[in-house]
Amino acid sequence: MHIFSLLLVAAQAVVLIDAAPDPPGSIKWTLHRSCYRNQDNTADDNEMADAMVSTMATVMAWASRGAEMLDSSLNPLSIKGRTTKRAMESLIDIGDYKTQAEDIRNRFRQIATLEGPIGKGDSGTARYDGSTAWTDLGGNNQHYWDFLLVCRPDLGTTQTIDGLQTVPFDNIRQYRLFPNAPLQQIANEGNGADGQWMALTGGRIQAVTQRDLTNPPQGDRGRIPQTINFHPLWLKYLREKKFEGWSAGKFTQVTATNALEAFRVQSDLKNQGKGPGEPKVDIRPIDSLLDASLVRNLFHELFHLDAFGGMLDQNTGAYGWVNNINDKNHQNPDFFAIVAAIIELLFRDGDQYKVTAEGEVKKK
Repeated sequence: MHIFSLLLVAAQAVVLIDAAPDPPGSIKWTLHRSCYRNQDNTADDNEMADAMVSTMATVMAWASRGAEMLDSSLNPLSIKGRTTKRAMESLIDIGDYKTQAEDIRNRFRQIATLEGPIGKGDSGTARYDGSTAWTDLGGNNQHYWDFLLVCRPDLGTTQTIDGLQTVPFDNIRQYRLFPNAPLQQIANEGNGADGQWMALTGGRIQAVTQRDLTNPPQGDRGRIPQTINFHPLWLKYLREKKFEGWSAGKFTQVTATNALEAFRVQSDLKNQGKGPGEPKVDIRPIDSLLDASLVRNLFHELFHLDAFGGMLDQNTGAYGWVNNINDKNHQNPDFFAIVAAIIELLFRDGDQYKVTAEGEVKKK
């Protein structure tokens, strides 16, 4: 999910994105202290730090494999290439396959060459975002292309410019938010150790990406990195499951012979009570795998960053298998995360899986 520091209509945002400069050759990232220190900043949280570093390494591995397989899919003599192209038929317009596959391949190659985590080898609080190697990057106005992973939003309050209203203030990126912004929502929901991810009602927000609306940013704001902010309760939930993601139990659930019908029943339950104009959910087995994955979550969020297109979630149906095979929208972050996940399932080490047009997950 992506929000802006200023509210403008989507058409204006698209114009700005289209006119944006190209990113530099090297995009750097690291951890904010909320990912390697405890909430009171009194001790290291190496478990969380290791999990976030490992997740990014897996994202880069997915991107590398995805780029390789998409490239091979352009070669009609490649067996793996033909397998990849068949898997992409639900997501990519076959009539323009070469152009679209090359575009996705090139974007994945960019992710595979990310540089980081900067400052990992330093010690104590002088590592990651506290390292000299990272803070020195703030000396130039191209630092906004880089980004931080944030495990707890750090918000305060300030006044609007006219002094008439109190609004939330993002202490990490040093700017005002609009009232009731999604970043404020996840900060409020994440306060306290007693909250539970699965107990949240309404739409659960796994992460919020923060960047300036204009690219390049105005004035010295080019010295401030962008951020991917994870919901603290989402990370707490994953920690309790030892960050296992795609577990054996999850694969058993989604590959069951009655899985498609079971998820249709779930969809019907969620749609009960919705009015004629309200969007309906259509959950498929593959969606359960996607929703359980921090890797997919981070892969999605990368495409909200300026470095990877500064894309918006395109509409209320931006997420999930059915929406993305219907729209085939190559300006939608979840589209790219799904493509990467489908290729990873096909060619991963160990058991491999294919996904049907209906969103069923079947062992190869």
